Amino acid sequence: MVLINPTRSENTMIDEKLVITESGFLTEFFNQHSQRPDRPFCFIFGAGVSKPSGILTGGEMATIWLREIHESENFDGLTVEDWATPERLGIPGFAIDRLAQFYPQLYRRRYGNYEEAGYAFLESQMEGKEPSFGYSVLAYILSETPHRAVVTTNFDNLVTDALSIHSGRFPLVVGHDSLAQYAAVELRRPLIAKIHGALGFAPKNQPDEITDLPEGWCIALRRILERYTPIVMGYEGNDGSLMSFLQSLPEHIPDRVLWCVYAPEAKPRDCLDHVSPVVRDYVRTRRGRFIPIRGFDELMAKLLRKLREKGSVPDLYERLKERARQRERNYDEQQRKLFEASENNGQPDEGGVTHLPHPTHDALISEAASAIAESRKDKPWWVWSKEAFMAPDADTKEAIYLRALEALPESSNMARSYALFLEQDRKDMEKAEKLYQRSIEMEPNGSLSLAFYADFLHKFKKDSAKTEEYYQRSIEADPKNEFALTQYASFLETVRKDMKRAEEYHQRAVSVDQPSAYGLRKYASFLETVRKDMDSAEKYYVLAVEAEPKKAYNLRCYARFLRSARGNTAKADELEQRAQSINTPDSAT
Repeated sequence: MVLINPTRSENTMIDEKLVITESGFLTEFFNQHSQRPDRPFCFIFGAGVSKPSGILTGGEMATIWLREIHESENFDGLTVEDWATPERLGIPGFAIDRLAQFYPQLYRRRYGNYEEAGYAFLESQMEGKEPSFGYSVLAYILSETPHRAVVTTNFDNLVTDALSIHSGRFPLVVGHDSLAQYAAVELRRPLIAKIHGALGFAPKNQPDEITDLPEGWCIALRRILERYTPIVMGYEGNDGSLMSFLQSLPEHIPDRVLWCVYAPEAKPRDCLDHVSPVVRDYVRTRRGRFIPIRGFDELMAKLLRKLREKGSVPDLYERLKERARQRERNYDEQQRKLFEASENNGQPDEGGVTHLPHPTHDALISEAASAIAESRKDKPWWVWSKEAFMAPDADTKEAIYLRALEALPESSNMARSYALFLEQDRKDMEKAEKLYQRSIEMEPNGSLSLAFYADFLHKFKKDSAKTEEYYQRSIEADPKNEFALTQYASFLETVRKDMKRAEEYHQRAVSVDQPSAYGLRKYASFLETVRKDMDSAEKYYVLAVEAEPKKAYNLRCYARFLRSARGNTAKADELEQRAQSINTPDSAT
């Protein structure tokens, strides 16, 4: 048999068979995603994926450093192309048309022993950069599919930021060699393995630092690649350490590799021209494929569309807007609580009913809270609500509410506050219901508005089915909404006669952080009247008094219990006297 060596043309044709289209890649991804849940993908990222977010690639940074070196040392008036020789730079084999490959050598040549200046340069390039569109898709994939691992040579925090912005999942970020052992394979949350370190923790740029991976990383990455199929993006294999590690693995690890290459023309030859011989040989020996792509964002957009073909994928734009709205609501609510704490001596309102402010014990907190409210461009809804409450009569109150609604037409909280006024003060149930409904339309997942409307339906509409629906919606929107939990528990107790579930919701209400006297008192009453557990009932009456010691109604409820259930008239009389001495307004809510 005569062995005939393939010609260069034949070799090229063989290599071109390694290239598949974006559509072919998307089908490969989707098939493995849907048919092989035991074999998830991981992502290997280089600087190219950060470019759409405005961060320079390694080659672009190398260009800046070369120009600065040339500017400092060019005494002969030569162009940078003529001046930048291997001898002048002290970089063997240097070629100006392959700058990205000499990134670490140029970094060392530029900053030498002054690495703090190098770190400062890198930080300046990454300061204030926002994750591009592709990272929103990545955040969805990392947080809601089995494909949860990212291995990156980048120093930036774009992946972490994207998860914070677009999902509720907190990632495991391994940004130092000493932490490599924590890069687990069985992941409950997204993993970001930053093999060259992170800014602030001596990132690796020097040639001797990125020649070889530390043993800890080698062990961790091998475990990952034994389980995950890598998709490589924006990485050219120039760092030495990761590329050498990949080459050193047995040929069956990983099972294959999908290597994306920036090649807008999307032709096999164009794609291969962008790949070094080292990378080409590696992909060939690993049953791999090259994919010419137009860019990271473009590929991730197509991947999202592919996943939507046969699956329920959320609208990422609507989700982003809702997360932003929720953050704004949370921030507003925190300011409101700070303001009310300063005005009401830290005592929460019962059932949403605002009481007259108690004298504050902390003048600085009061001043700070007032300054926060006054500094806002628009007067916050809770300041409007307080002004209305403090007004001397119902007509003045309503005039303030109407001005507030005109100033804040999109405020669900303002509409709810006015609805409560119409219900309690005006007894205008028809108009109050419209305002409650308007509040919910503006914020469909507003837990408090849903709970207030459920309460309204229960008291005035006697519509049990609809009442229960809105209580459940409220609790689903916020499982720690104590008011909704307490009211629903009372509904189950008095209307459904389901004492087991009623107790379950009472217990959930008193288990929240800093439960109110209202919830504690309601559970105490349930234990007393339904369970006949007087010891436990007394415990919660005591907790209610401790939660709001200056609330006369708490003292009177406990006094009544002591008199009727314990026969302790002496202590009951003492509590009654304390209640009478309190001059603050009382409520039996």
